[in-house]
Amino acid sequence: MKKTFTFLVVLVLAFSASAQTIVSTTAQNKKVVLEEFTGIHCTYCPDGHKRANELKAANAGNVFLVNIHAGGYATPAAGEPDLRTTEGTTIDGASGLTGYPAGSISRVKSPRAEGRGTWAATAATVLAQSSPVNVGVKSYFDRATRVLTTDVEVYYTGNSATSTDKLTVMLTQDNILGPQTGGTTYYPENYVGDLYKHNHVLRMVLSPDGAWGETISTTTSGTLVTKQYVTTLPAAINGVPLTFYNLDVVAFVSEGTNNNIMSGAEAKVEFDPTGAVDLSIANKTNAGSGFCVGTIAPSVEVTNKSTSTVTSFDVTLNVGNQSFTKSFSGSLAPNGKATVTFDQSIVPRGEYAASITGFNKINGGAFFDTDLSNDNINITGLGFQNSAFTYGKFGFNGIMDANTGRAFDQNIKYLPVFSSTAPLGQTSTGAVRYYLHSSWNIYNKPGSIMIGEADFTNITDPQVSYWYAYSDGGLGGTAPSVEVYASPDCGASWSAINTTVLSSTGEPADPQYLYTPKSQEYKQNVLSLSQFAGKKVLISINGVPGTSGNAMYLDEIEVGSAQKIASVYTTELAGVNVYPNPANDVITISLANGDNAVATVMDIQGNVIFTENVLSGKATINTSDIATGVYMIQISNGTEVSTKKITVAH
Repeated sequence: MKKTFTFLVVLVLAFSASAQTIVSTTAQNKKVVLEEFTGIHCTYCPDGHKRANELKAANAGNVFLVNIHAGGYATPAAGEPDLRTTEGTTIDGASGLTGYPAGSISRVKSPRAEGRGTWAATAATVLAQSSPVNVGVKSYFDRATRVLTTDVEVYYTGNSATSTDKLTVMLTQDNILGPQTGGTTYYPENYVGDLYKHNHVLRMVLSPDGAWGETISTTTSGTLVTKQYVTTLPAAINGVPLTFYNLDVVAFVSEGTNNNIMSGAEAKVEFDPTGAVDLSIANKTNAGSGFCVGTIAPSVEVTNKSTSTVTSFDVTLNVGNQSFTKSFSGSLAPNGKATVTFDQSIVPRGEYAASITGFNKINGGAFFDTDLSNDNINITGLGFQNSAFTYGKFGFNGIMDANTGRAFDQNIKYLPVFSSTAPLGQTSTGAVRYYLHSSWNIYNKPGSIMIGEADFTNITDPQVSYWYAYSDGGLGGTAPSVEVYASPDCGASWSAINTTVLSSTGEPADPQYLYTPKSQEYKQNVLSLSQFAGKKVLISINGVPGTSGNAMYLDEIEVGSAQKIASVYTTELAGVNVYPNPANDVITISLANGDNAVATVMDIQGNVIFTENVLSGKATINTSDIATGVYMIQISNGTEVSTKKITVAH
């Protein structure tokens, strides 16, 4: 990239008062610059992003954010965006941080970095202090030449504590879409489809002399400093596009001796708005009422919030690792609305999740959407198919099985877990784990596993069976319980079947860690559903935490006739080989016993991609049309089941 700098100009008070145009000459309090140290593989960093955005929103115009991707958590894997910079790594190295996320509030602490829990308090202290200097900044991008011209003015309303100061000007970028570990847990609202929005990302330092800025040699009251930076921007940095309409400039003045930041300013990069539009998406999908929902047709309403007529655009439906594009062609006037309905349907079999994102190829690519915040909607829920099964066995090997789902209305601290090294389930490698510690504040809040719809029309002896394991772990809490309910009307009403208060089945190897039950520690509970013979029902099995404890597990839930449940002893189908793993275009399944079976391929959310027959112990699955990602293959011969995790990498 090419940079051109003007010379530093220091003017006397009488002239400076008339020469300044973008900086205030009235004494002000300090502004805050939060340099947040983060990385795409840092689990708790999304919580830092959320707290930083909340701090900025609560102090509009007075808090400026610079997200510095540095350290091991910022190292990208193949195909991931590299958001690191040389200057950011230098600042990160001088921060004194001991872990990620961390942040420096105007570099006032020693060491500079502090945990996210104290950012707001430190910022409040800084914002209450008077500043001897004000900063103003403007920036313009020429789309034809890709030249960015940035003007900065610094005015001293008082004397600085140091004889020389530093001026640093940074270019940041919003709306960089990519992966983020922990994002779905700690900042789920910050997604566009399946991609996380990385905002305030440091892309380059515009001022000379690297990370710490250039010297201001006169720092007395009445001094005006004007600078202009002319930079030819590359199309991309480290392979990540430098999108001009998502750029901001942050300028700040720091004390020359210790780099404490006294004040700063931020400006969005301006540009010729020709072709800039704002299209927004609103969810118009009708998922029906109740839990028995049939099929769902994804649909959105698009509003043209700009002043230009839009004649075409593409929107994308994302279901699991599959994407489908729908094109609009017509005339969408300013403030006009258009409904777009996809040809593909969602067929819920328990939990379902999809998203619709826009916008591509607006007016054939001549227009671009400048606001990503309204370009995405999520379609999520819990739904079941009518008469989905007469007998079902659910092993929860790292995912929620088809025809099961969690109702997160009160408790979200339970999830299917999977281990490739040690069995977690009653006879398999997975189960549903419930967290019980009092710190989660979930006492007496049920976590429901719903199952359905079971068809007992021709069954005279329906039952439900489940296996459980539980440990208090020496915490002395009251024991959890398991409640079972059934609904003959798709969830409109529920009948209580049973409540069982659990007894401890084992202890963790180390009380500091979660209890991992051994297979023989699981206990079974078998319950009659005779009052629902001849009917169709949904089943709800609720794990209800006590006052505290280590962990509880539910596994191997069976629903069906008493005769069928009693006849199924072996749950794990032995001798299953799935290869290669990772796979590219083809996966082969072989069964040592040469049996016939059915292989069901599901994404990691449990959405069924397709099924394939295994004949005489052999099957070949074409994965060339499956998107790169992690999948589960469930192989069942009717009485035995094996679940394998595979990776497709093209």
